[in-house]
Amino acid sequence: MSSSIAVVLALTWGGVQYPWSSAQILAPLIIGLPGLLLFLLYKAKVAKHPMIPISLLSNRMSFSGYAQTFIFSIMNGNFMPVLFQASWGASPIRSRILLFGFALAIGLFVVLCTVSITATKTYQAQLWIGWAACLADLGILAMLDECTDIARATGGLLVFGLSSSLIYAATYFSVLAPLPTMKNTHAMAFFQFLQLFATVWGATISTAVLQTQLKKQLPAEFVNELPGGIAIVYSAITVILSLPEPLHTQVRAAFADSICILWQVFVSIGAIGTLVSLLMKGLLLHTEVDKQWGMEQKEGKGTIGEGQAQVVALEIEPDLNYSVNQVD
Repeated sequence: MSSSIAVVLALTWGGVQYPWSSAQILAPLIIGLPGLLLFLLYKAKVAKHPMIPISLLSNRMSFSGYAQTFIFSIMNGNFMPVLFQASWGASPIRSRILLFGFALAIGLFVVLCTVSITATKTYQAQLWIGWAACLADLGILAMLDECTDIARATGGLLVFGLSSSLIYAATYFSVLAPLPTMKNTHAMAFFQFLQLFATVWGATISTAVLQTQLKKQLPAEFVNELPGGIAIVYSAITVILSLPEPLHTQVRAAFADSICILWQVFVSIGAIGTLVSLLMKGLLLHTEVDKQWGMEQKEGKGTIGEGQAQVVALEIEPDLNYSVNQVD
């Protein structure tokens, strides 16, 4: 926890409150990043009941699924409402209405993706289409500016909804396919943990990039009028419409250009996710279920007395020879 906080603080302060080369940024990074690595090593080699089941990553298929989930969750921050309000002058309500196409596309394509995987028993094609659509969409969004028409932005959001739904729905199967069914519960718990953890990192990285770019591109005349400087620039979005020209146009352009840089950063991250997806193999999906799922009495630990029962959980470290033989 302390290592994660140190890294998050460094990413949040870097380029905004302190230069990236300052001791205030380098010290938390130097302490936090090795701390995270030591935590993982301890859980993998020392802990008898590790919080993070490293055995789930023992094959490249599951590793690819987890890595894709983590990478895509980093890019899951949607800064389009900032563009709509700061550069296009939309109200908060209208900026959310403009996201309706994105929300509609996600619901529709998640259903279609799940149906296609169930029917074909394959998931590789859906994931690769999702990553291709993701890169194409980020390229479209990176070309938006303060003068872009709403139709073009809506089209980009529809493609973003397509890519999000395919990657979100299909990565489950890449994780679970090479694992024995008795491992599903632990695998999905770790899956959800990575999604949430990556979301925190994504929000931190996105905010750091955006704040850094705004600090460079916003007119000094505008920043000087803010009580807290660049740190509270979001609270100043509501006054952009009342700014006189040419300051009004300059501020709109600064927000649009800064968000464009953020999309370009996401293109690089998405390219990494696409490369990681190539580690997948087309394994068949399981058709059997875990008949021993639930709680069992452990043999040899005594009998059940009146008003007392000894119940133990299933072992959490089953043999993964099935996975290794099938993948490698």
